[in-house]
Amino acid sequence: MGLIISHSLVQGGVDPERYLKWADAYLVVYSITDPDSFETAGRYLDAISNHLRCVSSYETPMILVGNKADLERYR
Repeated sequence: MGLIISHSLVQGGVDPERYLKWADAYLVVYSITDPDSFETAGRYLDAISNHLRCVSSYETPMILVGNKADLERYR
């Protein structure tokens, strides 16, 4: 398993293809205590979906995970 943490994917400036082309699945994690984190996760999912529409002929798993569930009271 390879792991890429790439803020650049949604910020621009770096070709997202560099991070997306080798993956067999995508896991996007956001903080449940940070609304901006959830919005960024949505942008990641959009970028991944756009990539897959262009290059993939099969369905690739995408998983969205809410982190810090133990801090639910801070939402």
